[in-house]
Amino acid sequence: MTDENTTPKQEELTVGEKIKQAAQNAIPSDKNTDVSKVIDKKEKTLAVLGYISFLCVLPLALKPNSKYCQFHGKQGLVITLFFLLLSWLGWVFSVIGLFLNFVHIIIVILAIMNASKGRTWKIPFVAQVAEKLEL
Repeated sequence: MTDENTTPKQEELTVGEKIKQAAQNAIPSDKNTDVSKVIDKKEKTLAVLGYISFLCVLPLALKPNSKYCQFHGKQGLVITLFFLLLSWLGWVFSVIGLFLNFVHIIIVILAIMNASKGRTWKIPFVAQVAEKLEL
């Protein structure tokens, strides 16, 4: 009698544990995914550095198997190249140049804040271009 009562409880716990593990392993796929519990400090640091001008190559080169570092490195690369090209306009029209520098700094600060918290923030237009990069 005790064997019959014990077996179903153990099976329920096993199924429950499997469900719990599956839920813990699932990462939501929204725009601002928070994976801070999964990402270690080194990856967060590399992701932050990825938004600082040409340091974007660090997460791309040092963590080629990390989706998190690759995501931030590619976005950092696209932002750097985009604003480098637009800076040519700034030389011709100084008011546009000041505005573009301001926008660049704001985007980089927001991206660094999200990367340091372990989030993946898809920057409009930039994320779409970055996803197409195959490095």
